[in-house]
Amino acid sequence: MTLTPPDERRIFYYAKNLIIGFSVWAIVGVLVYREKIVEKINSVIEEIYINKCMQQSTYLGLVNKRISNEKAPELYGAWFNLESLDRRFKEFKKNPKLENLEENNVLLYFGGTWCGPCKEKVPFIKTLAQKSGKDLVVLGIYVEKDTEGIEDYIAKEKINFPILVTPMPEPNKPTLLDAYKIRVVPQGCLIEKGGLIPNIDGVMVSNSLEEIVDND
Repeated sequence: MTLTPPDERRIFYYAKNLIIGFSVWAIVGVLVYREKIVEKINSVIEEIYINKCMQQSTYLGLVNKRISNEKAPELYGAWFNLESLDRRFKEFKKNPKLENLEENNVLLYFGGTWCGPCKEKVPFIKTLAQKSGKDLVVLGIYVEKDTEGIEDYIAKEKINFPILVTPMPEPNKPTLLDAYKIRVVPQGCLIEKGGLIPNIDGVMVSNSLEEIVDND
């Protein structure tokens, strides 16, 4: 079958419009889903970064970028080892709310007694708690099924910071992990004086702790 010039023009016209149509839909799709695509790419990069941090005992991945420039969500759960704080924090010991720590920088360490990488971080977190001084308070947020065995764990590991036991994630039931956008443990969140979460990148390393505090 031989195509006449009008037939060729008609086919070319339909093909051109088909290509334009697909191109428009592709552009619209990219624009509509751009944020989700970028978020997914960032999430993958972040997970690689976090896994790298988890392999090093003196590094702690921070989630500040996810929740920056917001008021730190309030903490809730069962507190243990509050007596590890000295008398300067008597108000917090009586009423353990973040508002009673707004004159201090606060490092929230999210971990768990069941978590292998968390156990490797404990000596580092204890060192931070020991060296933090008056400007930084270290609080452990432990994700557990229940509080059984926590006091024995504190005694065995000689934990020198307060621990808040918060429930494991459950379907359709928001937890502290959701509030702080924690996806894996161990992770940390730095809260600056005044209760806001600063927009900072990177990991917290023992050598740069003073710099982070001084940036307050």
